[in-house]
Amino acid sequence: MNAMSTGSEDMFSIIVGVGFHLGYVFMH
Repeated sequence: MNAMSTGSEDMFSIIVGVGFHLGYVFMH
């Protein structure tokens, strides 16, 4: 459960980070 939660948070963090980066680059 803990390992799964950590993996989920990590995946979410990566998706948000990549999405924000792409959005920033696209806007600029």
